[in-house]
Order: sequence, then structure tokens, then C-alpha cells
Amino acid sequence: MAPRSLRTRMALTWGIAFFVMGMVTVLSIGLITLSYVLDDPTEAADRLVEELGFEADSIEELTLSDRAGNEIEASRTLPVIQSVVDRTRADIARIIRILIPSWAVIAGVGGWWLAGREVRRITSITNLARQVSAERLDARIEFEGPEDELKDLAHEFDVMMERLEHAFAAQRQFASSASHELRTPLTVIRTELDVALDTPNPTPAELAEMAEGIREAIDRSERVIDGLLVLARTGIIERSESVDLVPIVTEALEQAPTDDLIVTVDTPQALVVHGDRSLLDRLARNLVTNAAIHNHDGGAFTLKLTSDGSVASLTVANSGDLLDAATVGRLGEPFFRAGDRTVPGTGLGVAVVRSIAEAHGGSLSLSPRAGGGLVATVVLPSR
Repeated sequence: MAPRSLRTRMALTWGIAFFVMGMVTVLSIGLITLSYVLDDPTEAADRLVEELGFEADSIEELTLSDRAGNEIEASRTLPVIQSVVDRTRADIARIIRILIPSWAVIAGVGGWWLAGREVRRITSITNLARQVSAERLDARIEFEGPEDELKDLAHEFDVMMERLEHAFAAQRQFASSASHELRTPLTVIRTELDVALDTPNPTPAELAEMAEGIREAIDRSERVIDGLLVLARTGIIERSESVDLVPIVTEALEQAPTDDLIVTVDTPQALVVHGDRSLLDRLARNLVTNAAIHNHDGGAFTLKLTSDGSVASLTVANSGDLLDAATVGRLGEPFFRAGDRTVPGTGLGVAVVRSIAEAHGGSLSLSPRAGGGLVATVVLPSR
């Protein structure tokens, strides 16, 4: 059985509703009218006598005069009254019988017309939505009409398409940047191998230099792949594990290259949050390592861990190059790198921190440090 169209279903629903309401109204009026039309003409006549205030107990006691002055008994009018009653009841029944099919037609046509008006608006939205594709994500419905649920639906669709357009653009940019970052170490490996193959009798030192270059390229590829895997993983995590942030940031600080920096640390005895231990460890290591390597010799390095009972805050500040607000605003983008490109890194460190923080229900905020450098603050729910 073929499915009914939306217009058919709406027309059936509204038509049946109109028909039922109309029939209830007609039948109610008919029944009320019939209740006033008495079956017994004698009873009807007696009620007429009583209502008119004649000095008689019933119609049998009254007499009438015709135009010639002849008196006749009023009771002789009972057959006439009976005939009028019968005709009245028959007329009411006939009107009801005519109204039932007529109202059914009117209700059906009205329901079909009203359904058509609403479906046309939905169809216009559908036709515009069909124009949207991965290649035409800039299409918008921009629906014009009364302020109702359909306009709200069209507006929400436009909002969703705007988010999708930004997401697809970010995805394309991410894929382009990732391919570039992965292609760079492969190019280094190919170059090192080509040089070695073009050298007739390479010395052990030359081979060692080639091997070292290939090792660095492989390490870079591993870091990029590791960062991409973390970004992919942080979409779905379990936050049921209790994790103490103090030993995590302490270990990250011990492993970071901070020997030539002036380090200031302020942490409580313990600070527990709920989340994935390995990801939180990666978050702390990325923050601390970035602050250490993007610094100056003898520069400042500050780490502070605080809590107000409901949220935990990890703030890492470092001295360094002067950064403007626009550059700082892009530091959370994958593969974006500011400043000296010779500093080791993949451009994924801050993006990974932001992704891990948001996966835990928190956030990352970045701001330029007075005098140069960066202040990064991660806020995580501690309940």
C-alpha cells in the first residue's frame, strides 16, 4: 500500500475534525428543536391554552368562531395541529439528512484546501533544502512568512547549515594542513635517501647524518599522527575516573625543558577532577612543554593550580615574543604556528589542549602576557 502524502493525512485529519464538530452542532440544534415540538397535539394545544392565559383547563373547554360567526369546538383543530407537528418534525429530519453529506463535502474540501496551504510552505522549504549539498553549503532558505513554527524550522535549518558550512571549511583546512605536515617529513626522508643513493661511497659519518635526519623526520611524523589521534579520541570520553591534577602537572613540569627558566609553581596538596587520566596527562604536558619551548633563555615560567570548589583552573604563563590578539585567537587552530618556525613542534599542541578541555566539559582561554609571551588557562569541572 502506497503511503499517503502529508497533505492527504492533514486533509483527512482536519476534514474529520470539521465534520464531527459540524455534526455535533447540527444534531444538538436539531434535538433541542425537536424537544420543543411535542408528539401529542392535545398536549401541545393545552400548553397553548395555558400560555395564552385563557380561562379554561384544556382545549376541550374552548370554542372558536369562524368568519360567519358560527361557533365550533376548538378541539376540532387538533388534526391540523397534528399535521403541522408532523410536517415540522419531518422538515427537521430532512434538513439534518441533507446537511450530513453536504457538511461532509464542505469539511473535506475545506480540509484539503487548508492542508494545501500549509503543505505548499513545507514544499518550498523542502525544495530549497534539496539545493544544499557538500559543494553548495552556502545555500540558505531565508523563508519569508508568518512568525510560526514553520518559519522557526526554516531559521533553525539556516543556522544548522551555517554551522555545517564552517565545519566543512574547517575540515578541508584541517585535511590540507595535516597532509602538508605529514608530507614535510616524508620529503626529508626522500631527500636524505636520494643523497645517500647518489653518493658512490658514503662514509660512516655521512650515513650516520642521513640516519639522524630520517630519525628526526620519523619522530615528527609520529608526533603529528599522535596529535591527530588525540584530536579524534577526545570526541567521546568517560569522565567517571577521579584524577588528581597535582601529580600530573608536577610530572609534566619535571619532564619539560625548564632548566634555563625562572620557574614559579603554586599548587595545592591535591586537586581532584573527573575524567580520562591519560588525556589529562597529555593536556598538562602540552601546556607545560609549549610554555617552556616558546620562551626565552632566563625567561619567566609560572604554573598555578587553583579550585573554587566547583571548577579547577590550571594557568600556565610564559615570557616570549610579543603576540597580538589576532594571533592569540588562532593559536587553538590545528597546525597554526606563530613566531619562530625553527622551534620544534607540529602546531597541534594547543589544539589538543583545547579539544581535551572541551571533551571534559571545560574550556581553554588564551591571552597575551604583558611584556611578551602567553597566558593559557584551562578550566575543568571538579564535581
